[in-house]
Amino acid sequence: HRREMGTKNKTTGQPKDEGRTQKEQTEFGCRNNKDLFGAVVLLISALIIGYCYTPPAELIPYDESPSNPERFTILSKTLGDDKAMVVEDREKHQRFLVGHGCFVGGIHLDQDKSTLFTTFALQSVAIFANPKAETMLQIGLGAGSASRELLKWAQKPIKIDAVDTNTNIARYAKIFFDFKENGGKVHIMDGKAFLHSPNTKKYDIIIHDVFAGGVYAGHLYTQEVFQRISEIMNPDSILAVNFLGALGTKSPLAPMVNALDKTLKSVFSDVRVFKDSGEKDAEIENLVYFASKKKIVFQIPEKLKKMHKTEGDTYWVQEHFLENEVVLNDDHASIIKDGHTHHLRRHQTQVEEGVWGNFNLNFNLNFNLKIT
Repeated sequence: HRREMGTKNKTTGQPKDEGRTQKEQTEFGCRNNKDLFGAVVLLISALIIGYCYTPPAELIPYDESPSNPERFTILSKTLGDDKAMVVEDREKHQRFLVGHGCFVGGIHLDQDKSTLFTTFALQSVAIFANPKAETMLQIGLGAGSASRELLKWAQKPIKIDAVDTNTNIARYAKIFFDFKENGGKVHIMDGKAFLHSPNTKKYDIIIHDVFAGGVYAGHLYTQEVFQRISEIMNPDSILAVNFLGALGTKSPLAPMVNALDKTLKSVFSDVRVFKDSGEKDAEIENLVYFASKKKIVFQIPEKLKKMHKTEGDTYWVQEHFLENEVVLNDDHASIIKDGHTHHLRRHQTQVEEGVWGNFNLNFNLNFNLKIT
């Protein structure tokens, strides 16, 4: 809260400097200068420390109450340009991260903090194609769910660089969802700008997930962008790209699904596509495209095969994802190029309506998540 600074003496109502001797005014001015100097030093120190320390999130009151306040709690909320919110479901012991106009992550609080969303479990199997990975780039951080699930199966420590345009999403991912860079760095900037920055290094695994609320960052799905991504991949590297669409040939969402497949194949030697569930004829579903410069071979850990699982949970998806591989027909599809992403804008309009409907159906939240 902003406090109003008074300029008059509370007792006399006169300006504070009135009535002071020359000596008192001089001493008062010196104290002000010292205070100013001290404030500058503190500011500079805070800026320096800020590069290596993330302050804890403030618990910010939420203006709009949940439809079921006994079940849901707003743990934190930030407004402005970087809107974000953390919601906890006490009944189901779940926590969600909201940002970019939609849910960008969620975890089970009583199940090893595993992800609530099968798409992140599916993205994480990239580690099965490159188990000795040591570096990773995540374009579109969200709650850091994919990297958290992936790290459980890494044979070596993995340094993670992440890119997101929302400062508060990155902050909440660390505080509420246990995201860790492991020596890497979070970059708050546009993904394309990061890819073309001069200091971009090479990565063993790249997760590309820039879907947000039915809106695609179309400029990050082009042939030119994937060509640049291939340049920062090592020979054994694997790329995982998340996309929302539908597989039915009559679906209006099918053309862009096929176009992305053709675009990736124009850059990479091998591309494999998987659904994040075994549901048939779904009107809308997550697809994850895996791309590499060499033949993609997934090696499922023996330890995973022996673990207890429930159909649909993270470990179940990681073990059974090969059953949901799909073959796309991109014979008549177009390659997505810079400056020609208008098809994605039409695609997003049809996707938007399905996203929230499917989410509310699956999670039965009955909760107003509009950030104002």
